Amino acid sequence: ELAHLLWKSAVSPGDIVIDCTAGKGYDSLVLARLLFPDSALDGEAAAAAQGQLVCIDVQESAVAQTQARLQQALPPQAMQRISVLQQSFCELPPACEPPIAERSVALVAYNLGFLPGSDKSVCSTVQDTLDSLNKASKLVKLGGAISVTCYPGHEEGAAEVAAVKEWGAGLATREWRVFEHSRLNSPEGVPLLVVAYKVQQR
Repeated sequence: ELAHLLWKSAVSPGDIVIDCTAGKGYDSLVLARLLFPDSALDGEAAAAAQGQLVCIDVQESAVAQTQARLQQALPPQAMQRISVLQQSFCELPPACEPPIAERSVALVAYNLGFLPGSDKSVCSTVQDTLDSLNKASKLVKLGGAISVTCYPGHEEGAAEVAAVKEWGAGLATREWRVFEHSRLNSPEGVPLLVVAYKVQQR
């Protein structure tokens, strides 16, 4: 999908990435493969492999599914650089080792809404999302990005879309470039992608 393509421009092996909504682990796996390509884990390079992926979700079932998906698909060398944590995405930086400093993260990714096939009452909210985005903006390094996929097809989702767009529009233009991506030839309610890139101050 489009978000995955755009992530490639922000993430390189050795970077630090946070997946704030791990869900079933599909996005986490995409991010892991960008951070830990097979070539970076061969031979002696494996022992010195850098990079860090932190996957967080508030639901225990999501954490378990993400952990299982990553372990099944990735070599042990990569898993040593990955943390899967059950916590709110409002708790940024996440409580992980090694700790994450401000202005050090290449990408913070969000896929808002609720976990498919789970309790729909457990979903992201406008207040929590904005709180998390504001904290994420302090973690992103120059050249890094914040990626937010949101869904206007339900009541809370529609409010989130409006709030995320307002948040992005309010970021300082000297520090951020913010883009909105959506399909024009599709029915209402399809996902909206907002990507904010941290740029050099002028």
